[in-house]
Amino acid sequence: MKSELPRTIQRRPATLRQRLMSSPLAQGIKRAAYGRFAMLQHDTQGMLSPAVYKKIYERSRDGPDLDTIEVGGASGSASIAFAWGKIDSGKTSRHIVVEKMEGGTRRRYGGFEDNLDRFNRHLAEFGAADPVILFPHHLSVQNSPELVGLVRTERIAGFMSDADGRIDRDFRLFLPILHEDGFIIIDDYHPTRSWKEALTFRLLNRFIEWGLFVLEERRSGTAFGHPPHGADVSRIDPISCADIIESVRVDFGIERDSEIARLYLR
Repeated sequence: MKSELPRTIQRRPATLRQRLMSSPLAQGIKRAAYGRFAMLQHDTQGMLSPAVYKKIYERSRDGPDLDTIEVGGASGSASIAFAWGKIDSGKTSRHIVVEKMEGGTRRRYGGFEDNLDRFNRHLAEFGAADPVILFPHHLSVQNSPELVGLVRTERIAGFMSDADGRIDRDFRLFLPILHEDGFIIIDDYHPTRSWKEALTFRLLNRFIEWGLFVLEERRSGTAFGHPPHGADVSRIDPISCADIIESVRVDFGIERDSEIARLYLR
């Protein structure tokens, strides 16, 4: 019988590389190289590298003084990097975070209230609470107007997608309101590690073909880029996206009536 838990949250024994990277020596080297970003990753149990958090910070710091949106806030690590960028550059804009606070990897830390407390505690500990506005729901077509309604600037400076692989939804929602000099950050960009990463990888590659995303840099599984001038969401072909979603379901052996398929692969 196939497990219905997403492959990304099924725990596996730590590899030798993972054990070495979490050793006191490795942590000391990272702190020497990346300072507060290494502390941020360690203390919030962040899933990305200190180098990636530093890059997120730089995009937030150097971008226009406009609101930003992050889909998939988890423990708040990237949210803090976004907030630091705004605070350090004297921006008054806000960072809006979509985080459902339950299910998936969040089960490791308890239910909704447990994850909400954890998220808010991390923001407070790192002095990043002020610019952050939380949207504590799973993002859907139905509630997307409420989310977009939280944006108080004419456009957004950028968005980050690190949630369920459905970047087709995120591009449709955010590309029309993205500033012409804005940025896009897509995590889980890898062809094979999990169904979510494969879905992200295949969709983003198709968006590159459609002229919706220019890949500037890839740090591990995180893609940094921007839309070319004149990018238009009408280029997103829903039939092609549906075919990609179905191909991921089939390739990863996910049953049509499973929890994953019902929630994310339709």
